[in-house]
Amino acid sequence: MKPTPEILIEKGLRFISSAWDLDFTVPLLPPSVNHYKVRRYYNSGETKAYIAAVCVFARAAAEHHLAGDGVVYEVDLTFAIPRTGFYRWDTNNFWKVALDALVHARVIRDDRYIVEEHARKELGGGTTRYRIRGYNLDELAAARGSTPCGDCETKSF
Repeated sequence: MKPTPEILIEKGLRFISSAWDLDFTVPLLPPSVNHYKVRRYYNSGETKAYIAAVCVFARAAAEHHLAGDGVVYEVDLTFAIPRTGFYRWDTNNFWKVALDALVHARVIRDDRYIVEEHARKELGGGTTRYRIRGYNLDELAAARGSTPCGDCETKSF
């Protein structure tokens, strides 16, 4: 459920007018980071196929170009893993490829601009659900009652 201005005000938070949401599902699980490297490069065929799939599904879900200057992100990933591999897979091993795919698809500028991240694992059919929220850094800091870090104030995103 997307928070409305009324809900945010009730919780004592400011409404962030620049916020946008993106929600899409890729019918694949990312390759494990344990299998991500081929020689010294992150370019296995499985990785390339996953990144290409994220590009297709993310661009289909996006209404406009999402990555931009001064934007920070919250990322929520749900990995739906089949019962046969549920205890075998660790979500930390999926995380790197899943985020690199977002950068490659130009949904986010770089994973260093992620200010909050969540991952969950559930029983399912081998899919990855992405939920991304983007904010203007200054508006987010004001809504949280803080200021951007000194490095962020001087750096050109």
